[in-house]
Formats: sequence, structure tokens, C-alpha cells
Amino acid sequence: MSSSTNAPITKLEEIEVYQNRWLSLRFDRVKFEKTGKEGRYSVLVEGGNGKESGVVVVPILHQTDAKSGVAPEKVVMIKQFRYPVSAWSWEFPRGFCEMGVTAENQALRELEEETGIKPELCKKLVKLTQDGCEMWTNNGISNSKVVYYAALIDSLEGMKSGLGEDEESIEKVKAFTVDEVKEMVRKGEIRDQFATTGFALALLGSHLHIQ
Repeated sequence: MSSSTNAPITKLEEIEVYQNRWLSLRFDRVKFEKTGKEGRYSVLVEGGNGKESGVVVVPILHQTDAKSGVAPEKVVMIKQFRYPVSAWSWEFPRGFCEMGVTAENQALRELEEETGIKPELCKKLVKLTQDGCEMWTNNGISNSKVVYYAALIDSLEGMKSGLGEDEESIEKVKAFTVDEVKEMVRKGEIRDQFATTGFALALLGSHLHIQ
């Protein structure tokens, strides 16, 4: 039995009903403290390294313009097909944390796997979420937590226009200005919550600047 202090719902029994390599589904027996009644609660548990379920990395390009000495920041995004919604989606690289792999190293892996940008081109990897304050992905049904990072790069060397991998289903990799991303969000061209959250956290952390 486990519960948080003053929690109105207490877990009486943890019951796993399905599991595969990516996720498991529980149908826990619980007690509703206000009424004393028992019931059931579905919980989706996604894969992870035991601490975090996954990572999202926001690649931020800082380049020097030959004339002005500075150029507008850009963020690198991928256009990926998402089967559950049957649609193409502009996103930042992300993935599950593998067992035995730190969140930082997993973020760099995802950066290279999904964009072609090698870790050595990352000048700095900045954590956008505070320790112990990882973001919940869908806390009404899942206990999954995600850590956000900004990967500060000064080159797009190695970046591919499209990877064409069957399992990844990535069609395009492209760098956008901050204003372009803002407009894409406004128009509904970016609908992925990980992308909008990552973009907002990068702005709040002053790693991106509105022109």
C-alpha cells in the first residue's frame, strides 16, 4: 500500500494487466478516502531509466553573421509521421531513456539519431527543467515524466534534410527562426505538446529571444 500525505485516492493494490518493451498498463485497486469506497484506476507506465521516462532536446543554433556579427537564433525541428493521430508533426528530437543511460547522454543520442547532428557539435547541453520537477506528460492517466534540454550548437554540419527511416518515419529536418516557430504554433502547424513546451521553456530560460 502506498499513498501521499492527504491524498484523496489511496493505492491498495498495484495490478499490471499488460506489458511490452515500451510500456505497461496497470488497473490498480484504489480507495477513495472521502467516501471510503473502493474502485479501479488505470495507469499507463511508459519506458524509462527508472527516474525519467524520456527526454526532449531543443537544438538551438547560434551563428555569426559576416556583416552584423550576429544572426537570429534558429531551432532545429523534425517532421515526423505519428501513427496514432495519422498525421505529420513538427517536433523536437525526443525518446525514452534507456536503462543505464543518463538523461543527458540520451538527449545527445536523440539529437544525433533524429537530426544527424553529432554530439561533438553541441557546445553546451542545458537542462530546462529543474531537478525533481520533471514535466508530466499526461498526469490524468500516466505517471511518465520528461526532462527537457537545450542543445546549443554553432553549426548544422551533418544535419540531414530527411532520414527516411521506416521506424522513425522522419520526412524532414529543418532549422526555423524563433518568429517562424511562433507563427507555426499560432497557425496550428505545430500541435505537439512536447514541441510547444520545449519552445516555451527555452524562451523562459532566455536561451531563445523574441526578435
